[in-house]
Amino acid sequence: PWTRYGLAEDTFWLPATNWSFVLGTNAVEGAHVSSSGTLSFRWPKGSEEAWAMPDGDTIDFLAPLQGSLGTVPPEGRFWHAVTDSNSVLMTWQNLYAGRFTNSPVTFQAELFRNGDFVYRYAFTNALSLTNFVVGAQHNGGGETYALNDTNKLANGLELRWRAFGLLDPEIDDHDGDGLSTYDEVMTYGTDPSMPDTDLDGMGDLAEVVSLADPLLR
Repeated sequence: PWTRYGLAEDTFWLPATNWSFVLGTNAVEGAHVSSSGTLSFRWPKGSEEAWAMPDGDTIDFLAPLQGSLGTVPPEGRFWHAVTDSNSVLMTWQNLYAGRFTNSPVTFQAELFRNGDFVYRYAFTNALSLTNFVVGAQHNGGGETYALNDTNKLANGLELRWRAFGLLDPEIDDHDGDGLSTYDEVMTYGTDPSMPDTDLDGMGDLAEVVSLADPLLR
């Protein structure tokens, strides 16, 4: 329906076929894709009203750009593609920000099988939105990157988000591999919940000590 008629607000179910994404500790069965710029899991999340996250409901969702967006085919469309590494690209292309025809915006969410995700933005003109949010929400908690602040959304911006999960601040090394969680996240880019991030049989600490690459299998 989006391709044929265009719309202002709608959602559809996209099953996790040939791609996977872990939400907390469980792989999702798919995602509800909203024309208002969200991906939600288990329950659809469609709304043009943007609120800081957590927004008070119990829906788990990603909001690369939730707001008032108009889809007018053939230029305005949503498409998805599975990559060779089993991540999935979800792309809202040439949607009208604030439903102004002179303000097309393109944005993307890439979902990785370990639960990490990335938001990317391509704006050809100034963003014409008065109510929008960029963020993510899961299990009653959430984080907001931008709420109605167009200065934070630049052409070519890429936001990298870590997988949802609870990390006890009293524990220094969550996966017990000998590298502190802080060093794994801030220095080496390894997974603080996996002692062997690249699954090559050599632990993260051993690779770091031997000057090998803990991210290269």
